[in-house]
Amino acid sequence: MADQLSRPLPPAETSAGCTEPSRLALHGFFIDLQSKLEASAEIADLHITRGMDPWGIVGGDLLEQAAVISNELRELSKRDRG
Repeated sequence: MADQLSRPLPPAETSAGCTEPSRLALHGFFIDLQSKLEASAEIADLHITRGMDPWGIVGGDLLEQAAVISNELRELSKRDRG
């Protein structure tokens, strides 16, 4: 996801509400998340797609991928606790 966000937005993503400022913010977020995962750092329960709402992102592949990542992180968190 971080790699995808390092490139200019395709028209489909801008149509779904993603802007250059939101792309940059999300890129930084996913770089940080990737670093934490690589360091096996504890990660708080994340609702990434909810965090994309204020940016006006209402659809598109980025939102779909963020939902998948959020769900996978919640599953990992459940396994770690259980």
